Amino acid sequence: MCEAQNRKREERVLLLSTGIAINKRFPSLGEICIGCLGNVGKNKWLLPHVGYLGNECADQLPKATISKGDPFFLPKPLSYLKSEIKSAALNIWQDNWDNGETGRSTHDIVPRVSNKPLGWNREELMFVTGHGPFRSYLHRFNFQTHDNCSCGEKGDPMHYATKCRFTLSWHFQTPTVSLKLQWLKNILTNILSRTRLRLLMCFICDENNLIVEDNN
Repeated sequence: MCEAQNRKREERVLLLSTGIAINKRFPSLGEICIGCLGNVGKNKWLLPHVGYLGNECADQLPKATISKGDPFFLPKPLSYLKSEIKSAALNIWQDNWDNGETGRSTHDIVPRVSNKPLGWNREELMFVTGHGPFRSYLHRFNFQTHDNCSCGEKGDPMHYATKCRFTLSWHFQTPTVSLKLQWLKNILTNILSRTRLRLLMCFICDENNLIVEDNN
């Protein structure tokens, strides 16, 4: 272009560009070139890769690689595999927990499985699951002839926590049947109630002979 400008005779110069940005978004580049040449310059946009064998071949190779190339497998990282195995194991565990025949009372309180501890101590676990020094539990496995407490009522955790005369010092208010589940959840989330529950269970464990005494 500079050489054409320096020449005395007029020569027309055609600017061919495959970049549409030069022609639309940044027209100043074309205008500058034409301005340097006076009125003998012209700017024209060419369709890229059209009519140019080398460019067309370069454009076809990536497309052929995608459609006809050998499959490429990238190994997944170990952390991803561990995460997938953990997720699958939790799903199987959750399915067994939802459809199991045992532990239904515990399932009502803890419906979702997790590998994180609940933060319950030994006494709280015994009370929630009913697996402890309760007359109902001992009778279930034939360690007692019946499941009645010395008071004459069924010796389950609810009885000792609300009605038994031997545990009067640690009684909770008796809930209605419809609110029993919420009552238990409230106990397990309240610090003072959890302390009273631990004292109750310690008394039952220490005085088990008195509570499960068979008067029949």
